[in-house]
Amino acid sequence: MRLRRLATATLATAALTAGLTATAAGPASADRDLRKAESGSSAAARTAGQEGEQKIQARYTVWATNVNVRWNYPNLACNDYPSTTNCQLIVGKVSAGQYFNVGCQKPGQPVGGNPNWVFITANGFSGFMASYYIEYPDNVLPDVRWC
Repeated sequence: MRLRRLATATLATAALTAGLTATAAGPASADRDLRKAESGSSAAARTAGQEGEQKIQARYTVWATNVNVRWNYPNLACNDYPSTTNCQLIVGKVSAGQYFNVGCQKPGQPVGGNPNWVFITANGFSGFMASYYIEYPDNVLPDVRWC
């Protein structure tokens, strides 16, 4: 399972860098998309560097179905320490295969042994989600800043 999570996160990151859309159509499609992403990634990185202000955000998916995304603006407790108690308002849900952008990560209520939460944007809503559900083998996401 960890290997599958790593392959999915790697594919998503490489596809994002190359400006492609990653799919979950199967191993053959994933391999083909990964090769395309790897071949175009240096050009995309140069373009982003030349434009200066363009910023590549990390794209991920989850391994579960209907994962809650929470926010309680203007409740500062939610922003200070994300948890099911501090962030009671469910603003949306994400499921496996649905990609979203991760803006930052921060410590919060441990879920499944993972003490981090991520602030995501997906399908017109934004909020915190327990990092435990992200399709990635480690608790800390690479190249994602801390909130």
